[in-house]
Amino acid sequence: MKKLSGKKWLVARMLSKNFKTKLMVAFIAFLILPSMIVGALSFVSASQQIRNQIEESAEQAIIRTNFIIDSTIEPKVHDAEYFAERLKGNRVETEEQAAKLEEFLSNMLHFILKQNPFFMVRRTVNLQPIHRSNYRIIMIHESDLGTIKR
Repeated sequence: MKKLSGKKWLVARMLSKNFKTKLMVAFIAFLILPSMIVGALSFVSASQQIRNQIEESAEQAIIRTNFIIDSTIEPKVHDAEYFAERLKGNRVETEEQAAKLEEFLSNMLHFILKQNPFFMVRRTVNLQPIHRSNYRIIMIHESDLGTIKR
């Protein structure tokens, strides 16, 4: 038998051993390697699908959140614009006008707080009427209505 050189000799020697060795080489070549390749491709494909689903889910959550925010805030903005337009240019000149304005605004505040218990309201630091110039934003709750001067 002629000796082969290099790698050919090693393969020829392995194949010439016995049936058990031939069977192991065939098993590795025909079953394990293709299974590993299919598994790796499946993993990559599943990872991409999961990534796409997460991105789509996040996008839908953002759309729903924007809709909820818009549907909650839009009526409040409309109300604020309405009241701003109604009060635009009306300066309080007498105590009677100030009392009427304070009563009107207190009633509106009470109405808004019944609809939404938490609402941002423009008031002064010491809860003076809104027509004053030193505003700041405070958070009040419906239960705090008793502390607001009417």
